[in-house]
Amino acid sequence: MAIAHALSKQAVKTSTLVKTPLALFVTLTLAGISQGFAEETITVQATDGGVAQESAWGPSPTVAAKRSATGTKTDTPIEKNPQSVSIVTREEMELKAVNSVKGAFNYSPGVFAGNRGSSDVIDALSIRGFSETNTNQYLDGLKLQADNYSEFAIDPYFLERAELLRGPVSVLYGKSNPGGVVAMVSKRPTTETLREVQFQMGTDNLFQTGFDFGGALDDDGVYSYRLTGLAKDQDAQQSMNKEKRFTIAPSFSWRPSDNTTFTLLSYFQNEPETGYYGWLPRQGTVVPIIDANGVEHKLPRDFDEGEDSNKISRNTKMVGYNFDHAFNDTWTVRQNLRYAQLRTNYHSIYGNGYDAASGLINRGYADSDERLNEFAVDTQGQAKFATGQLDHTLLLGVDYQRTHNDIDAIFGGAAGLDPLNPQYGNDQPTVLYNPYNYLNKQEQTGLYAQDQMEWDRWVLTLGGRYDFLTTSATDREAGTTKERHDQAFTWRGGLNYVFDNGVAPYFSYSESFISNTGTTIGGDTFEPSRAKQYEAGLNTCRKIAQS
Repeated sequence: MAIAHALSKQAVKTSTLVKTPLALFVTLTLAGISQGFAEETITVQATDGGVAQESAWGPSPTVAAKRSATGTKTDTPIEKNPQSVSIVTREEMELKAVNSVKGAFNYSPGVFAGNRGSSDVIDALSIRGFSETNTNQYLDGLKLQADNYSEFAIDPYFLERAELLRGPVSVLYGKSNPGGVVAMVSKRPTTETLREVQFQMGTDNLFQTGFDFGGALDDDGVYSYRLTGLAKDQDAQQSMNKEKRFTIAPSFSWRPSDNTTFTLLSYFQNEPETGYYGWLPRQGTVVPIIDANGVEHKLPRDFDEGEDSNKISRNTKMVGYNFDHAFNDTWTVRQNLRYAQLRTNYHSIYGNGYDAASGLINRGYADSDERLNEFAVDTQGQAKFATGQLDHTLLLGVDYQRTHNDIDAIFGGAAGLDPLNPQYGNDQPTVLYNPYNYLNKQEQTGLYAQDQMEWDRWVLTLGGRYDFLTTSATDREAGTTKERHDQAFTWRGGLNYVFDNGVAPYFSYSESFISNTGTTIGGDTFEPSRAKQYEAGLNTCRKIAQS
């Protein structure tokens, strides 16, 4: 049994009021127990040329991944991607002790991960200046469509890699934020025996345990499994808030031949308390508050402008599969499918402005009970062939996604709070608006095609897509429904030149569109937002890990 101890600091988020917790990690690798604790097990893996083979949908053999499918939906070397992409591998996430997906991108260029301070309730990133909340998170190739306060939050312990593709990419994914795409790859079953148990204790009363088991179920490796779980309890940085998470992800793989693989993936997560998700003013954080006597004050790092009754809870259930079959050396078919449920209960009194005249933080109130259901499927056909000296990777696909979110919400205001002498307990809100009792629906069908053409050192990528999109909002209070139908064609073109050292300059053009849920003050649905981008840059498979 190998026992590793490490004392490390968790990654510091970019925020004025973020403190750095310390945690003690103990990882137990359970192998060779029958031979006694003194024996250390060493696993030797056969590889081609001494280098482990990497798949864009699997683990990376080193801290730096060299292949990605996020920008092309095919297994492509990074330097041949016509847009900027960053990949955070499992090893890098462990080195940096990240506790959220957004935290994995703290060192990625063009990304701001600290726009909610110390809060990890949602993975709210700003990519190239565009917020990607409610829009662009993908898991195993399928979109995690959020709506209103319903936001999926995947624990990074359950991921092999987290990837960030910058810029519009509707040509592959349909409705898409112009800032970029966050794509995650789940841990998959492995034919190698895996036994890991993890314990963590740290500041803010952190107690966490996790396990990761996997291996073949038969001698030939036709059947394999993976069972990953985690339980976490911790005080949030802001007072009166806790973070509790209980997650388990069973998966099973069937590989009847070298050409066919079927993998069942599931993810079940209960979060009775997700932690702090409030708002602090500029006064007291960035600049001091000056009292009547001219004395300057800064708010303590654990200051909470809400109430002890605040609570945000979530329950996530997901079941799906990945299937691929190679008919021959030319044609391969793949299909990804998932059904997901997300139940969110949001009850919060929060700051929404500082009144210098009264010296109080103005506060708002939101109470929302939401039930989101989502179905998504993506079917692809891929062909590899040559025409003369030109090698082609042709991708043809159709995808479909449907999301329903049933919202029962109330919004209003609450009594102000003196930041220098907070008196809590006044948590009776004033309802200022009519109840928001809506059923939001989104439905999208897309047809897409892409050709990656290679000649000598040149790589030309061309792709196009046509989408059919329906959005609707049903006001249950008024008994009315507003529905909107949109169609959109988007395309992308990119040219790369790959040098021997792995550096590849590129130029590309790409487009995106994104639907907007909800309604105007007059009750009408919103038109989709559209974007275009011209980009020139350098991609490389070489990477220096930041530890």
